[in-house]
Amino acid sequence: RAYRALRAAAVDIQAALRTCVAVAAYREAKRQREAAIALQAALRGLASRAGFQRRRGAAVCVQRFARGWRCRSRLGRIKSKAAAEKVRKLREEEARAEELERARREAQEREREIEAMRW
Repeated sequence: RAYRALRAAAVDIQAALRTCVAVAAYREAKRQREAAIALQAALRGLASRAGFQRRRGAAVCVQRFARGWRCRSRLGRIKSKAAAEKVRKLREEEARAEELERARREAQEREREIEAMRW
């Protein structure tokens, strides 16, 4: 009877010890699993952010080139318009100068005619 009680106590202690070992092993496995999940999530997030930044950088690059091209073409139109305006003004000035010169010659011619009539 004492042996059976001792044996039952030993079995209970062994069962409790096995339970403690199993609980510790389960907790360690659970901790490792959660750590692996957290690591995978972090790596997925890192890859996702890198892809997003790469696509965003590409979009910004395309926008930069498009805006630069648009500004250069607009500047070209403005410069050509300004050059055309400058040419127009120069031609107007030349025409005005020619008209003044013609009027001056006509006035001189009239003066000569008047002088010739006096004598």
